[in-house]
Amino acid sequence: MSGGSQRLRNWSSSLSWRPADVWEPDSVGQLGEMLTDALTAGRRVRPLGRKYSFSGAIVDDDVALDLHRLSDLSIATRGDASSALGRALTEDAWRDPSTAGYALVGAGVSLDALCAAGASRGVAPFVLGGSSGQTVIGAFSTSTHGAAFDLPPLPDFVEGLYLLTGERQHWIERGRAGPLLDPAQLPALLGAPGGLITHRDRELFDAAVVSLGGIGVIAVALIRLRDAHALMNERLWPRRAWTKLRPALLSGDAFERPPVDGADGLPGKYRYLELIFDPYDRDETTAWVCTRHLVDAPGGDPSPALRGSPNLLKFARTIGTNFARYSKALSVLVETSRLRGVDDAGEPLLYELTEVMNTGVPTSQPVWSFELVWPAASEDYLRFLDQALALVRQKWAAGRPFMGLFTLRFSKSTTAHLAMQHDANPSARYAHVEISPLQDVFNNSSRLSDNNVEFLDAMFAIPTTREARLHWGQGDWSSLRFDARRYPRLESWRKSARQLADADGALFRSPFLEEAHVRF
Repeated sequence: MSGGSQRLRNWSSSLSWRPADVWEPDSVGQLGEMLTDALTAGRRVRPLGRKYSFSGAIVDDDVALDLHRLSDLSIATRGDASSALGRALTEDAWRDPSTAGYALVGAGVSLDALCAAGASRGVAPFVLGGSSGQTVIGAFSTSTHGAAFDLPPLPDFVEGLYLLTGERQHWIERGRAGPLLDPAQLPALLGAPGGLITHRDRELFDAAVVSLGGIGVIAVALIRLRDAHALMNERLWPRRAWTKLRPALLSGDAFERPPVDGADGLPGKYRYLELIFDPYDRDETTAWVCTRHLVDAPGGDPSPALRGSPNLLKFARTIGTNFARYSKALSVLVETSRLRGVDDAGEPLLYELTEVMNTGVPTSQPVWSFELVWPAASEDYLRFLDQALALVRQKWAAGRPFMGLFTLRFSKSTTAHLAMQHDANPSARYAHVEISPLQDVFNNSSRLSDNNVEFLDAMFAIPTTREARLHWGQGDWSSLRFDARRYPRLESWRKSARQLADADGALFRSPFLEEAHVRF
């Protein structure tokens, strides 16, 4: 526990705040005591993972609850009863044949740590996002997604939550036929004191799994794992004109076969699609097309980490002070950070991610990030890209260049009430457009350049942004704020939150959640 002199920053240096106190529980029991004390004293508490959020979801000026010490991690694989977790898992836990194992993770466990521990046991997460630096719980609490267009986001692979709300503590499972963990062994497994309330209830689970710390603190989670696998990454990404790629996205053909020649000849199942746009090309807007195919896991060490710092430094050096070289500099960034391979055929990546943004980037260049999410069946995201990419070219021609990246990825839907990809249709697909403005390249400043601010003002005024949901872990803008009223199950979330929380939930209120209408 420390006093309020400590200034906190998020991972990208785009946020800075000074809480009154920083508390660091070293056990679940101590966490429960801290929450009880805070409730009695009328304090507000904001749980923190590794502070990867670009949004104000992690910010409050009262108590910052740093959970990095809650780092217990255990993995059990099918047929292995050698661990406490393995002995506690019931027959119901293994009914799905795609399940190869489970991980019980504390709030301080990172995706990096989960992946490394799983690799040694021959298991892996079903899907991951573009970085593995976040905590597991922090990542699924904001409905982080991958680029596997046929898989849902992280929350759908969570099976149990240990939620502390102040005076109450809950174990919540999805509500399958029977418990996944033996109720008699559950308190000892979680390190929970007496009074644990257990639920097998889909509505409560869908409310709690993506709740932005607004109901309570998720101290432990049960994660379902699959067999270890790899994604075959093309060695040389082709560029294609946006005008040629757009029709394949609109028709859905891009999800049936890769929208580039030759990629469908890679071994394995086509699984992953990402576009990285270059609107700075002299002739027309193009995009690098990244496709990956699911293959068996390679033996030996997992794929090498792809770190951002040296790549971004090369990027800055290539630009120099000549903005006309931005297209070339963008090529350097992509080709040095995302195009490493063991041979011409491709590189087997053990996990669903490229760790470009894991470390180094904020130390060499602070970044911001915004992400807008639309149903992929709608043409709204394509209209947005048409106008936004044209706007980049207009600003460039006017001598007011936007400096940053546009990327496009996809995921399936989820039933989590406050997930950006929430949809009652399990086969629905969602489009994720991420915009990452670079901050002051030459002065390593945390502020956005005047040109980028001008561009973002115009971009967020594009009409189709009004139909988008903002990624809870990314940024918002003065003209487009986070708003839970965009979510059709908001009232269901509020009803479940009232059932789980203490009193009116004041312990976990924050200015961000209040403004976003995440309250009950």
